[in-house]
Amino acid sequence: MIELSEGLKLAHLNILSLRNTAHFLQLKELVRTNRIDVFTISETWLNTTITNKKLKIDGYKLHRLDRLYKKGGGVCAYVRKNIRSSVIKELTQISDTSFHQLWINLQCKKTKSLLACVCYRLPDCPLDCFENSLKPQYVHALGMRKPIIILGDLNCNMLNTTSRECKSLTEMTSELNLKQIIESPIRITDISQSLIDVILVSSPNTVRDSGVLNCTISYHLPVYVTLKLKSTKPPPTNITVRSYRNYDHELFAADLASKSERLLSIFSVNDINEKLKIFDDVLDSHAILMPQ
Repeated sequence: MIELSEGLKLAHLNILSLRNTAHFLQLKELVRTNRIDVFTISETWLNTTITNKKLKIDGYKLHRLDRLYKKGGGVCAYVRKNIRSSVIKELTQISDTSFHQLWINLQCKKTKSLLACVCYRLPDCPLDCFENSLKPQYVHALGMRKPIIILGDLNCNMLNTTSRECKSLTEMTSELNLKQIIESPIRITDISQSLIDVILVSSPNTVRDSGVLNCTISYHLPVYVTLKLKSTKPPPTNITVRSYRNYDHELFAADLASKSERLLSIFSVNDINEKLKIFDDVLDSHAILMPQ
């Protein structure tokens, strides 16, 4: 269970069919019990015959990217309704090689907004999808100047550091300055362990907590992260202004004339700060500086 703490809670699960009634009911309980704000899913196996009404979770808005005309695949995200959310259509796509990307803009009250991307890479999807599909969309998203989080099943076992898949994903995350924050296996059998569902963050300093949930809806375990996104207040700035309440332009003009020799020395001084000080020495007695 996710610790009860302040912050935005996001999770991901390869559910192996959201059409499965048992899977859907377990998902609803998982979301409710852990008070998850954004729950992303890969391998939804949805199509146009399954309406959002059939997949309703009270208090949440559903965003979908279905893999049409072929079986399997598909991604979606349940977003709590008190979070303003919208799909970024120009970034969302399923590529020719079936690499899935669902990009969503999230805005919580009194916090920074962020971009979340739900990804799915099929086992037979070539590894160059990171370079040809994910990287261009991510670079485009960077132009929006918001923290970015990528959640999904990328079918790259991050525990097998010598594999081609792991090296390819690690190379991309390093190039794009992303950090993969899940460390524990999400698939465990009697003879093997693997970590193929990942969470990549552009701002590691926003991560409060992350890990793997012990919940067996499918043979994947859910991964999660809690982000601290409160907008930081800028430090107070001290401002000083001149008060012209007692300013008399005739007295000031007379003072300038009496100190003309000192003022003319401005033209022989190179330091701009020294030039300003010479003039301020005269002005200060006529218009004093006061904190604002």
